[in-house]
Amino acid sequence: MLLRKPLSFISLYQTFVLERETTIAQPIESVFSFFSDASNLEFLTPSWLKFKILTESPMFMGSGTKIDYELKLHGIPIKWQSAITSWDPPHKFIDEQTKGPYT
Repeated sequence: MLLRKPLSFISLYQTFVLERETTIAQPIESVFSFFSDASNLEFLTPSWLKFKILTESPMFMGSGTKIDYELKLHGIPIKWQSAITSWDPPHKFIDEQTKGPYT
């Protein structure tokens, strides 16, 4: 399975996009299952960020699901919420920040 992760950010003058690709030699169903399980974000996030999911488990994953998170950056808590806006197992899902620090 090929994963693409575009990241966009805006400077004063233009928008930049950073794309990353990773090939994982596993069946698409296994990879989708891993990445669509929000609890795995705690496993993937560096421990020094003290990332945690605030939404109670178990969660039903699908379009409209909202998930609340928190991490600490230099001891300062940062909270945000994302919503699953597209759900197409085992091919893709899209989550978008609905509240939080990113523009």
